[in-house]
Amino acid sequence: MEDNINISESIESLIREMGNVQREQGAVCGVLELDEGLLRTLRSLNQSEVIDGIVHVDSVDKDVEDLSSDDFGKYVKVSVIESLARDYIHIYESLDDLISVSSNKIQIPERFYLIDTNFRHPHDPPVGPVKHYFDLVKFLRMLKERADHVNGFAEEVDALVFLHKCRFDLQIVYASGDLTDSLDGISIVLGELCGEEHFEQKNSILKEVLIGMLADRQEDDRLSFLIGNFGEFSRRFNENYQFFVSEFSFDTVRIEYEEKKREYLIKLNDVFATAQTRMLGVPVSLAVSAFKMSPLVGAATFWTNTLLLLSVIAYSKMMAMLIKNQKHTIQSVKSEYDSHMTRLQHQFSGQYEKISQIKVDLDERFNFQNDCLSHFRLMSWALVFIVLFIFLFYLPWGAIVQHIESIHFGQFLSDIKQYVLESLRVLLNLYPW
Repeated sequence: MEDNINISESIESLIREMGNVQREQGAVCGVLELDEGLLRTLRSLNQSEVIDGIVHVDSVDKDVEDLSSDDFGKYVKVSVIESLARDYIHIYESLDDLISVSSNKIQIPERFYLIDTNFRHPHDPPVGPVKHYFDLVKFLRMLKERADHVNGFAEEVDALVFLHKCRFDLQIVYASGDLTDSLDGISIVLGELCGEEHFEQKNSILKEVLIGMLADRQEDDRLSFLIGNFGEFSRRFNENYQFFVSEFSFDTVRIEYEEKKREYLIKLNDVFATAQTRMLGVPVSLAVSAFKMSPLVGAATFWTNTLLLLSVIAYSKMMAMLIKNQKHTIQSVKSEYDSHMTRLQHQFSGQYEKISQIKVDLDERFNFQNDCLSHFRLMSWALVFIVLFIFLFYLPWGAIVQHIESIHFGQFLSDIKQYVLESLRVLLNLYPW
């Protein structure tokens, strides 16, 4: 392998230094001034049977092995036989000459040399039309891998066949004149096509864009038109693929949010169910109070009614605290799903309308549960007032009024005044000024 590389480099160097380069009967011919280094190169290439063993020295044919130091300084005409040199390096007069070979349209030769630009592959970095040729071949080989059928054999491909709703043939026909401008967006297209993710969807998008752009063109003009309008092709492909990825990601998120919707509904319903279970005590408490409270007939009856009233007040207070806590709980659930939906709206603003109903449903459930809790709180306080009314209703108001009327208010006020004065006197004795 190393010998092959040395020979190919010798051929490249030889042709690069040639003057008046011409192609004659399958050979690349040129004139060079003979010196010691060139003589060694010629003898090495002659042994490898890459050049014609007969050279022209001052218009006289001479065998390479017969050249000597006496010929130094003279001009010799050397012929590199292309068919023999091809085992080491492909020699082309120009890029157009390279592309004229059918196999080179979709496969870059491992090593080649362009005479007109002195370009050597793989030594020199490709620039201009040569770089565009390299990019195009990469793209065509990617298309070949994704084609449904290939017309041709081995590396000599005549056309790529794509099946997508209809048959579409892309003939591999182009010239160096098509490569004057760069393939705008080629790196984006190659980057997306190289990935294995969404392979089938990428194939479908690729076929759809190709057919959409080229179906109306003549078959032998399709590839040239694609090269000239590659920027439009890359834009369509990238936009369609990004739209698919967005839809794919959005569907994943939509499914996730559908599941979260069920979770939030369960949370809201659980909060309501907890309060509802506790609220069953309201009608029970009211019934007990109605049956247990009775008109006062003695101290026992009074204390029974009082304890029932205090029990209902304590129960209603606890219910009020529970309802307040449940309201905070459902408000936290609402804040959580509001935050998630807002983040989703910013991330997928174009598709948000498709799942906005999720938030509407959750808001409706939240409002219903919140209203129910408010009604529960009202019912709790209503229980207190109803039981308080029953308690007051059963009090012996006639006896109470008579007792109040029997009180001597003058004596009562005098006793109060005397009590206050006595209290002040005691304080003054304890804390003298």
